Amino acid sequence: MFPMQTPDATRRAAERWFLDNGLPSVVTRRARWRGLWPRSAPVLTGCAALMVVELVIYLLVGNDHVDIDREPTPVEWIVLAVLVLSVPFVIVTGWLVSRLRSTRARFVASTVAAAVALVSDALDGGVTDVAGTALGLLIVPLLTATGLGSVLGWATRLAVSQFGLVGQLMLRALPVVLLTVLVFFNSPVWLMAASVGRGRLWSALLFLGAIAAVFLAGSTLERIRPMLKHPSPPADQTPALAGTPFASMPDPAGADPLKRRERFNVAFVLIMSQLVQVLTVAVVTSLIFFVLGLILLNPQLLEAWTRNGTTDGQLLGMTIPVPNALIQVTLFLGALTFMYLSARAVSDSEYRSLFLDPLIDGLRLTLVARNRYRAIIAANHAPEPAGDVFGMRYGEVLLVRLSDAGPEATVYNTFPLNDCPAELWSKLDTTAIASQNDAQLALLNGPRYWLMSSIDKVAQGAPVKKTFGGIEMLRQATVQLSSMNPAPYTVNRVSRNTVFTFDAGRPVFELIDPDGRRWVMQTWSQTVDPALSLNDLPRLASRLNLPTGWTYESHTLNSPLRVDTTTQAAHITQDDLANSYSLQTS
Repeated sequence: MFPMQTPDATRRAAERWFLDNGLPSVVTRRARWRGLWPRSAPVLTGCAALMVVELVIYLLVGNDHVDIDREPTPVEWIVLAVLVLSVPFVIVTGWLVSRLRSTRARFVASTVAAAVALVSDALDGGVTDVAGTALGLLIVPLLTATGLGSVLGWATRLAVSQFGLVGQLMLRALPVVLLTVLVFFNSPVWLMAASVGRGRLWSALLFLGAIAAVFLAGSTLERIRPMLKHPSPPADQTPALAGTPFASMPDPAGADPLKRRERFNVAFVLIMSQLVQVLTVAVVTSLIFFVLGLILLNPQLLEAWTRNGTTDGQLLGMTIPVPNALIQVTLFLGALTFMYLSARAVSDSEYRSLFLDPLIDGLRLTLVARNRYRAIIAANHAPEPAGDVFGMRYGEVLLVRLSDAGPEATVYNTFPLNDCPAELWSKLDTTAIASQNDAQLALLNGPRYWLMSSIDKVAQGAPVKKTFGGIEMLRQATVQLSSMNPAPYTVNRVSRNTVFTFDAGRPVFELIDPDGRRWVMQTWSQTVDPALSLNDLPRLASRLNLPTGWTYESHTLNSPLRVDTTTQAAHITQDDLANSYSLQTS
């Protein structure tokens, strides 16, 4: 059975979705390097917009330096207006270009932006400036290829979107806003702000911010660690994925473990989402007090609070007619707000339900999308269907972990890589295997021998290989166990996406349960009885302790028997000797 191929356009749309959501580690390396110039359009246009701002200032004042003190002239007022509007101008320009869906339109935008940036630099700078700008424009696509551009673009879009929630966030921050009002009208704080240097202040702010960020990140990681370790898909998420490229993709039988870079990327995005939320409120709080200071401060009050502090200030290397103490006080109040809200984000259950829980729900949905995408990528690399497997020997290792639904085992099988070499199989240490693979329990299942004629498997993800004690195995299925140590004749559900075919003329061995359902033996085992052979199976009934109402029989097939579990979970049981049976589906 060969997997259906997803159209190339759908696959590329899926990759675009991950890149737009700041998750470049999920897509393939080839996808990260594809279309770098069009994908760099938002950053390139933002850079071009910044160059245009510099050109406007150059045309107004005759140089690149802004030095406005005391009473600004009319031209200097225009320069101040340009500076105030420059940040939203650059952000909005990049945001508008990011909304372009056409690759051709983005390519044109990138080319025009590069030309505008170079021309602007040529008009207000020299050859060296133009060469530096050209080098910077070339570095942008390279950063895009590494995935950094995707993360930065996502972070910028997130920051803009958070201003829509600023009302709710400010309401949660009301206690600290009231506290910062008292700090704002505290003259010793103003004296400190006027006396301390900008470099020392930034060091203090970074120190306070780092403490808050580490506290917030640590708490968030604790909540998402189980999902990062075991990205098992939750209940059907197809309705939630409506409108995305993943809506029509099937869920794989099992989830590939997240690679280290994927775990880092997913955790970074979630932590950064929280930090951006908190930082948005801190920035808005700082702006509020900055405007309040511009309204209230006069020379006499500034002199009393700062003991003759300067009426001019330095910001990003520019001299502006704003008291330096006001700039420093607003920065300090922003840091206080950031620290307070970081603590609230961890300790306040209502805050978590409003802002963190939706982010975690989004993470679960992202993992479902990732699992579906990985399965489609792996479809082209699915192995060919095996030939006649009757009598072939194999062994399994089951890694048992606890999930929300109960014990769940990930099954690794030596078939078709090797025949479970006896000298290596006998030395396997289940305790060490469980510890090395972060599992509650490891179980050995084998040696076993197939009884069907052929196995057709639908690829549900990239082939995952593991080596246990020198024996190479493939991950083949996920089993929902009835208990940590299932008893004989209990039913377990297995997601394996296979078709077992028993050819006509072959012997089959069946259990019939009290409801008349037939369970066909799929493998016989030497786990309990190392001497058990194929010749013993027709007379096995006398050795089994069958439950009341169960019977055992054998016969030769007159026509092929197919057990198709490609669209449903297989129902499996075992007898006293650990032989495995599948519930017949037809």
